[in-house]
Amino acid sequence: MTPTLDYAAARQLPPPRWMLVTAACFGAIPLIMGILITLAYVVTWDHRLQLLGIFCIAGGTLSVGLGLVLLGVYVCMCRRAGSPQPAARNRNIRRVAALLLVNFLAAVDCFVLVMSVTGQMQVRFINQTASPITGLKLTTRDGDIPLGDLPPQSRLTHTFRPANETSVGGVANIGGMKTPFEIDGYVELKFASVGKTVRFTAAATRPVID
Repeated sequence: MTPTLDYAAARQLPPPRWMLVTAACFGAIPLIMGILITLAYVVTWDHRLQLLGIFCIAGGTLSVGLGLVLLGVYVCMCRRAGSPQPAARNRNIRRVAALLLVNFLAAVDCFVLVMSVTGQMQVRFINQTASPITGLKLTTRDGDIPLGDLPPQSRLTHTFRPANETSVGGVANIGGMKTPFEIDGYVELKFASVGKTVRFTAAATRPVID
């Protein structure tokens, strides 16, 4: 049997860099998309973004899984190459691994933020008359919420966390008369934020709620 010298032994070429770049993309894309969807929901309260977020979580989990598999293959190919690993390559591998794994932490943070927002309710008041609306307040199970006065041609938005009401009442002084109103069907879904608009118009004897 003829011995084979070390320098004559076959060595596998280092893996292509595109594998590492692709693995990084598998982690960066769902991370950026998840953060953008969460911020958009916090600002707009659009319920369609909730469904989009669910698809993002499912697709992100698949993407991160593929990225981890690709990164694992890349590391194995580096070890089979037999040559000493450059320090820069090892740092890049650790950075890509951290980018992939941070998706799980970001998903938990986004979920907590979304749930804290969906437990809140919002009412918008719009004064479309030429007179001020005074003594404006909401009436809930937790007590009255005074909102102050609403000048002519102005609007006011109030966000609060109700105690599972099916309706929220209120009262306002319109033209010197105390006018009550009730927002029916305020809590449509337990886990969905609801925005209602109360419009005070000159032609209506009671506030218009939409």
